[in-house]
Amino acid sequence: MVDEIRTSGGEATAVVADVSVFEQAKAIADRTVEVYGRLDTWVDCPAIRADS
Repeated sequence: MVDEIRTSGGEATAVVADVSVFEQAKAIADRTVEVYGRLDTWVDCPAIRADS
């Protein structure tokens, strides 16, 4: 998704975190404000990694 946004001329940053852990979710928000000055949109794309 980040590549699509950037290809279209936008700015995006991907952060891998467990959003069920408050500290990790807060770290995402804090990083966003640090980089961009504010948080406009939050896209949560849950996934599970399956190891073979």
